[in-house]
Amino acid sequence: MQKFLLLLILCGCVGFSHADDMADASRHFSNKEYQQAKQIYSRLAMAGSVDAQVLLGEMYWYGDGAPVDEKNAELWFKKAAENGNLKAQQFLSVMTQRVKRKSEIEYYMSGFDGREVKMSAVDCPRPNIPSVSKTNEEINRVAAGIDFWMGCYNRFVERLNSALPAGKDIPKDLALLMNEEEMNKAIFLMDKIYSMIASDTQKLAAEILEQQKIWKSATGDFVVASNKEVEVANALFKRQVEEENERIRVNTIFKPKPGDLQSIPR
Repeated sequence: MQKFLLLLILCGCVGFSHADDMADASRHFSNKEYQQAKQIYSRLAMAGSVDAQVLLGEMYWYGDGAPVDEKNAELWFKKAAENGNLKAQQFLSVMTQRVKRKSEIEYYMSGFDGREVKMSAVDCPRPNIPSVSKTNEEINRVAAGIDFWMGCYNRFVERLNSALPAGKDIPKDLALLMNEEEMNKAIFLMDKIYSMIASDTQKLAAEILEQQKIWKSATGDFVVASNKEVEVANALFKRQVEEENERIRVNTIFKPKPGDLQSIPR
């Protein structure tokens, strides 16, 4: 009986020691003293502590105090999962999904090109703006092309703004599979691409607005000059008509009537 009581006392001491070690490790972790925390978690994990196994796996998974190490993370998650730990099982499920969707994760980290927000995504062909238009038909056609492009540009701006801040457009289910390092890389790349797209499109918009300004000025000058020519031509035609009417009127007045004396030609 005494031996049994002694065994219970020893087990209690081990339990208290484990709790104290876990508390120390947690304190080190909160203070970002990751190496000290990892040493304690490693010792407890190898001694069979499921909680320590999960926490150690998380440190490897998130790269706390060291580069991300998925291999060691998986090792400790498996040990904890074998002992029925639900959180470890969830991490293993995430790791399995990560393998299946590796190419998607890589795309956002290194291959993202912003095609979803480019002007081409809203079907915006650049308007054909001549140096000057000389017919009403062409003036209307060019003006309509510019208006259409401006509408496209506004939709582009709305789409780009809706994609910000960078990383917002990463599918939520995929984002949950990405670790912090991967997410930071993706956000950095996406922010860079979005900035480039915005800058290039703003330059294009400035070019088109300048072309429109030149076209409107030249076309306006042409219309004014043409109207003056028409006015001059109309005035000349009016004068010619008046002169012709006057000639007809004079000829009518002085035209000999039947029976009037006629001079005899010699």
